[in-house]
Amino acid sequence: MGASKFFEKLEKLDQFILIGLKKETQEELINLLQDKALFKYFFSKISDPEWLSLLEKEEIIQYQERYEHIFNFLIRITSKVPQKVFEVISKMSDVDDPQIHKGLVDVALNMPPELAVKIAQKEIKWLSQQNHLYFPLPEKLGALIV
Repeated sequence: MGASKFFEKLEKLDQFILIGLKKETQEELINLLQDKALFKYFFSKISDPEWLSLLEKEEIIQYQERYEHIFNFLIRITSKVPQKVFEVISKMSDVDDPQIHKGLVDVALNMPPELAVKIAQKEIKWLSQQNHLYFPLPEKLGALIV
């Protein structure tokens, strides 16, 4: 993709962010988010919990290598809609990827205790099935459990 085409898509993405989530633009937005750079940009810019419904309705969270950007968004909105964020990350906890579990713990650390403890319980179950863990996950799990 040429630079001018990329910047056209970036401008379009900024327009979507500005107007907010609209049913009539979801398909075009999903297509734009296929690009890794646009995906990263999008999730670094949004902070309105309304975008959470996009994650719930679409299979955007299927890109495991891109979870980091989604988790950063979830951390930003957790204080506004902790229950909804809990519901979304509860669906992610069945994945056996330490990086995803690191993100889950990062989000849980920003949740009210009554929700964080539910994530901690799931993480303890996952942890009991692991032969080894990579830094910094053990420290983050310890902080969540305490």
